[in-house]
Amino acid sequence: MSTFLQVVDRIGRAVDEHGVTDRDELARLVGARYWGPGRFSNALREAAAEGRVRRLSRTTYGPRQHS
Repeated sequence: MSTFLQVVDRIGRAVDEHGVTDRDELARLVGARYWGPGRFSNALREAAAEGRVRRLSRTTYGPRQHS
């Protein structure tokens, strides 16, 4: 099982590679169904808080903004 930080990083990489993605598709891309209850939501929230992804709407996420 991956560590929490690895999961957060996996989410960030998936959004970087695939661009704007809705939450359900992002979960599919990273294999979240195998992570256990709540782990994807917590990791996605952390990825957004760290700036690894940008929350564009309630269910849509996009790549981080580069300076």
